Amino acid sequence: MSSRALSSFTNGWKRRGALVAFLAVLPLPLVALAQPTVEEQELLLRLKQQLTEAERLFDDPTRQSQSIDFLTQIIRAAETEQRARGTLSEELTAVVERARELRAIAYFNAGERLGAEEDFRQIILTNARKALDRELLSPKIVDFFEDQKKKLVGYIAVTTEPAGARVTVDGEFYGLSNLFPQDIIVGQHRVEISLTGYDAVVREVRILPQETLPLDLVLTRNSAALPIITQPADVEILVNGESRGRTSGSLRPEFRSFIDSAAYDVEQLSDVFQLSPLALGPHVIELRKECYEPVRFQLSVEAPQDYTAQIHKLEESIGRIRLTSTPVGARVFLDGQYKGNTPLDLNRVCSGTHRLEVKHATGKYLDDFVLEKNDALALDCPIRPSLGFLGIVADEGVPVRDREDIRQKVAGEFQKMTAMNLIMATPEQLQSVLGRDAKDLWAFVSRDVTPGRTEFSKEIVRDLSEKLASALEVEALLVGYVPAQRLTKDVWLNLLAKASARPDAYLVNYLNPDAVPGFISKLSTPTPIYSNWIGLTAIDTRLTSGPVVLEVAPDGPSASAGIALGAVVTAVDGVAVQGTRELLEKIRAKEPGSTVSLKLQTKDAASDVTVQVGRTSLEIPLNQPGFLYNKAIIDMRHRMAAEPSNEPLARLNLALGHIELGDFETALKEHLPKIRLQGGRGICQGTVYYYMGLSYQMLGEKADAAQWYKEALKYAEATVQTNDGPRVQPLAERKLREIGQ
Repeated sequence: MSSRALSSFTNGWKRRGALVAFLAVLPLPLVALAQPTVEEQELLLRLKQQLTEAERLFDDPTRQSQSIDFLTQIIRAAETEQRARGTLSEELTAVVERARELRAIAYFNAGERLGAEEDFRQIILTNARKALDRELLSPKIVDFFEDQKKKLVGYIAVTTEPAGARVTVDGEFYGLSNLFPQDIIVGQHRVEISLTGYDAVVREVRILPQETLPLDLVLTRNSAALPIITQPADVEILVNGESRGRTSGSLRPEFRSFIDSAAYDVEQLSDVFQLSPLALGPHVIELRKECYEPVRFQLSVEAPQDYTAQIHKLEESIGRIRLTSTPVGARVFLDGQYKGNTPLDLNRVCSGTHRLEVKHATGKYLDDFVLEKNDALALDCPIRPSLGFLGIVADEGVPVRDREDIRQKVAGEFQKMTAMNLIMATPEQLQSVLGRDAKDLWAFVSRDVTPGRTEFSKEIVRDLSEKLASALEVEALLVGYVPAQRLTKDVWLNLLAKASARPDAYLVNYLNPDAVPGFISKLSTPTPIYSNWIGLTAIDTRLTSGPVVLEVAPDGPSASAGIALGAVVTAVDGVAVQGTRELLEKIRAKEPGSTVSLKLQTKDAASDVTVQVGRTSLEIPLNQPGFLYNKAIIDMRHRMAAEPSNEPLARLNLALGHIELGDFETALKEHLPKIRLQGGRGICQGTVYYYMGLSYQMLGEKADAAQWYKEALKYAEATVQTNDGPRVQPLAERKLREIGQ
């Protein structure tokens, strides 16, 4: 822009009483801004209230002069704050400006021109762009203000080739070039013009009142530019590993005629992405988009120039995944996003590394896998329960160092566990459920090993275990308890199933390297609900060298083989046996459906018979020290979901787990009434009715207990423990006598 044109432009805008920046952002007030403190917020509120009162006086012509004292108090309070902090917030600065403006007008109307001049001067020095409202104020006041401004304000205009350069004055951003005349306080200033890819220009300038200083600059280029078009769009562009942005939009019509339509799909091409600045020297440029193979190429920039546009087509890189799980119906999360329920086919999955989570009510499956381009993976996802390790609690006197050492060693051993997922609870997770000090962690420690402590009710333990297990997304909780001892070595590992009312406690010596792995082995061993069976009951006697057949189940394998009562079993598969335990161990070692050879001795003769090995329903053992009943609960919940045909028997064992833990309410409310077992012999519906009666009896509900014991009596061949176990009928009769029936 020429000097003559600039002068004409400037004068035209002056006549309009304002200066406007084209393609520019207005500069901030010259007073630095800061985030207000609590004290400044309180001061701001107070001064705003005072300003409202002062404005009421100001608006009354008969009392306007009285507002001067109130306005002076506001200004002084703000000045004191500014001296203390060095800066004022934007809101407080605006309050001060408004107070000075009102006071200046009040001074002017009262004939105190010096006071009005000083207030207007302070306003202009703080905000050079300040203008009074000509429609609301007297022309004399506005003219007086403009006279003060003429003494303090000049103008600066900045044009650059190319335009769009950043203009700062004394470190304050003024706008982007081309910057048309802007108000600026008179005096010496440092002006900096900068544009990415060009050398910065710095000028020391002097601004005179009412004069416009023009700066007309041709910027010196110091870098290159490379236009890039991609198919498809939304491709990230990196230079030497640093992201420079993404392509976007679609190619403009005026460029499409230059595209080889045989090589590219014009409709999928992005708009031109101007990759700049590119410094002189070699560069590695990479184009990346999810689900596409990256493109890399080198560019050696030898001169600061515009290079020929490049078009790059990215090839899609996807694969397919088939997901199954046991049990089915598990929710699939791929890289944190829900994809559906198993079984599931995902036909368009980006190649690369993925995080897979398959979640079910009975556990989850976790895996990190790599999918290559065009891969077709079939992933079976066995659902495993998750164990939440909550930490260690200890009696007073146990050193903190010992607690931490035990925690690390126990956690380290459990990290090796493969049968369950290990989740380490964070302090934040514990606090969210148990409170700030997590004192209720003691609720998960068995009272059998801490008899002196206050006992938590079953209801509290059940509620806390369910809430915490849900928060951690686990099926079981583990807490270590360290009792006071001369040499710290014993640790009670307390296991609690989700929503269980009492933990199992297992003692380990943490100094023994085999102790914790032994416990993990017990956790990793499935709880059986079936056992091998040949349909006979035997008993050991001192008169025979082998077990004596006491009972043969009708229609069972032994009955089919012709085994008679009173026969002595002397050998199994040609190996002598001395007692019933050996006989059972050898039968259990067989595969169901296979055969076993028994040598029998009767009064008349010895004989060999072949018996087919069947299987019997099995209950978890009751009142067995060292048995992990909470582990059995976890296993049974899984089997109920994974094996629908075994749901009734698994649910019976689940109920027995709660019964053994003293939670008769859960057994009755959630499990026993839902069980329907087939048949009337062995473990059958009569077995279920017997345990319903037992649960009601333990809760003191004698009438209900009697009702269900009587129902159990209708099943004369019902048993407990196994199909060959004790008969339900005499057990129920004895219980009825206990409750007076």
